[in-house]
Amino acid sequence: MLGAHIDFSWLFDPTQLDHIAVSPSERRDARQVEALARVAESQGIAQRADVRAARQAADQLVLAEAARRSLVNSIQPTDADIAKWIAAHPGRYDEYRLRHIFVAIGPTRGGATRPEREALALANRLRARIGGGERFEKVAELASEDASTAAEGGALSDLLGVTMDEAFYSYVKDLPVGAMTQPVRGPEGFHLIKLEVRQPATVASARYWVEQDMIKERLPGLIANAIAQENAKVADRR
Repeated sequence: MLGAHIDFSWLFDPTQLDHIAVSPSERRDARQVEALARVAESQGIAQRADVRAARQAADQLVLAEAARRSLVNSIQPTDADIAKWIAAHPGRYDEYRLRHIFVAIGPTRGGATRPEREALALANRLRARIGGGERFEKVAELASEDASTAAEGGALSDLLGVTMDEAFYSYVKDLPVGAMTQPVRGPEGFHLIKLEVRQPATVASARYWVEQDMIKERLPGLIANAIAQENAKVADRR
C-alpha cells in the first residue's frame, strides 16, 4: 500500500520529527501521497460517496486515538503512588543480574537429538556438579548449549522482573542472591539460573514500567466510563 510504511506518529507529537530519520524513498512516497490527494480533490474524487465514507471513518479513528491518548495522559501517578505500587508488586520492578546454563531438547550443538528426559537428567547432573563445588561460570562455559552466553560464563544482560519471561521470573523472584534454580523448562530446553545481584526498585528506576502497568490496568475502565458519560449526554439531549 502506498505510503504504508511511513511513520505518521508525529501527527500527535510534532516534536518527534526531530527524531525520525526520513529516507529519500520515504520523502518521495510522502510527496506522491500529497500530490495524489490534490488529484483526488481537483478531479472530484473526494466527493464520491465511498471516499467520503472512508474519510469519515479515518476521521473517527484519528479522533478515537486522540481521546485514548488524552485518557492515557490523565494517568499521572505521584511519587507516593509509584512507591505504593512497587510495594504491592514485590520484585516485579527490581533489576536482576543472572547467569544461566542451557541444556537443549531435540537437536544439540553436537548434532545429536536429545529427548526431554535426557535433557532434564543432564541439567540435574550439571546442577549436582555445581553443588559439589564447581564454579557455575566454568560449568556454563564448558557445558551450556547457549553459544551466545557460554563464553561469558552464562552471563545474561541485566533484566527487570517486569521484562523477564514469566516462566523464568516465577523462579527467580524468590531466589536468594548467589543461589541457583532447579532446572527450569523453557521453550527449547532446560535452564539452570543463578542470581548474582538483585537491585531493588526505586521510584525513579521503576516509574516508566509502573506507569505502563497502571495504564494497562486502568485504561479500559477510563474508556468505558468516558463512553458511558458521552452516551448519557446524548440521551439527555433527546
